Amino acid sequence: MTMLREYRKAGGFLQLIQLVETTEPRKRMGLFDLIAKEDPGWANLLRLKILTLDRILNWNSDSLAQLWPEVPLPMIVALWQKSPINKRSKIEGSLNKDFYVEFRRAADTIEEISEAESTASVIRFVTIVRDMAIQGKLRLAEIDPALSMDFSLAEKFEAFSAHNQKVA
Repeated sequence: MTMLREYRKAGGFLQLIQLVETTEPRKRMGLFDLIAKEDPGWANLLRLKILTLDRILNWNSDSLAQLWPEVPLPMIVALWQKSPINKRSKIEGSLNKDFYVEFRRAADTIEEISEAESTASVIRFVTIVRDMAIQGKLRLAEIDPALSMDFSLAEKFEAFSAHNQKVA
């Protein structure tokens, strides 16, 4: 039985995207290796379609501003703490003025988080963003066109990949 078999059904590609997004970074590379051994096309497509903290923080400030009302303040502080200076500025610049004051107060009082807490915060944040997209609160196609996905096309791709696996 192949690892991808259960994902080769309607909605399976999105489930696989979510699995990859919620896998801690050290294990994610191993997961990509397993997927690539079974289906290199899927592995490449997954790499193009997954959300990452870096990818999200490259969005424009208006797009980032849509996210913060859904994200708990301590998580925003945790993301900010572990981000490089240029990304910290981007986070701060995307907060509305009233919330920025609350954010600064929290950033000044919350202790530096551990690497494990940072990883957990990033995974939870990416999950929140993906859920917002699934619920229609966020239009990924408008924010980052490369993330748009026609899932009916993905299902055809899944069938094509499955067929190619049988032929090979």
